[in-house]
Amino acid sequence: QLYFLQELGLKPYHRVLEIGCGALVAGLPIITYLNSNNYTGIEPNKWLVDETYEVPENKIILDNKSPVFLCNLNFDASALTRKHDFILSHSVMSHASIQQLATFLKNTNNALESNGSLLFSLNLVDKLEDEEMSDEWLYPGSTCFHKDLALNLIKSYYKNVEIKEDFTKRIMNVHSTSIHSWVLAKQWT
Repeated sequence: QLYFLQELGLKPYHRVLEIGCGALVAGLPIITYLNSNNYTGIEPNKWLVDETYEVPENKIILDNKSPVFLCNLNFDASALTRKHDFILSHSVMSHASIQQLATFLKNTNNALESNGSLLFSLNLVDKLEDEEMSDEWLYPGSTCFHKDLALNLIKSYYKNVEIKEDFTKRIMNVHSTSIHSWVLAKQWT
């Protein structure tokens, strides 16, 4: 995921917000690449981040780079006074309801610099079956969004929206079960 962000222009001086950072599988390489104090993670399960700190090699990196972690369920970085150049979220919206997707889009839009980029994954389908929809968080399991409905919702928050099919193919070459659509959303064109 670091490589995707670099392809989109990520430099060490940029600020990155990762929503659903978990045990920092994607976060640690990003934190290592970035200058100190430039990574923020949001994770509702604080114990995942805490356990990452228990690995001595990870603790050294985290102590040197001083990332910030927030613990909430609403994808909300408003407690910070800074905005971010990039926001990344993988396999979070694949468990969310349409209402949670709207909250995610609203809060990421508020946390993103005007020239920033949001890159996230979710399950998009052309035809939606009733059992694929949910009115609440669904884990274990996953949710799907009707492609047109989801894209219209995303476009109500972001001016420029693109499905990055090449990102999906490249992720699937490494993780064949990670069948998510990657979406790039920006306020600028």
